[in-house]
Amino acid sequence: MNVRELSEKYLEKTLENPNAAGSPYTLIDTENVQYPVVGTVGDISMLIDPITGETISGRTITTTCMMKRLPVQPKRGWRAELPDLAGSIQKLYVQEISPDHTTGIYYFVMSLDLREEPAA
Repeated sequence: MNVRELSEKYLEKTLENPNAAGSPYTLIDTENVQYPVVGTVGDISMLIDPITGETISGRTITTTCMMKRLPVQPKRGWRAELPDLAGSIQKLYVQEISPDHTTGIYYFVMSLDLREEPAA
């Protein structure tokens, strides 16, 4: 078994395992088709300036998922719904996609959906 095959085999046990690194979330394409996936999630609200060492207020949200779980190529502008630890749904937009064809992972950089919800 080569490195790529080993990587894919172990991703199901690590990346997609909710008892390890896996967090469920949903990707939504521009036609509102939903793709439930499981992967790593990072939501950091404070960053460090590498030059000064000072903290910078900001927010970086990243997610990953296995490429083989999506039947189509994801695109910038897709949305994502991500449950946070408090149980609220975070509504996000895909800003950047970095496919890693060696390991079979999509790496997404997300932004917040700042549109107001319509009044009920």
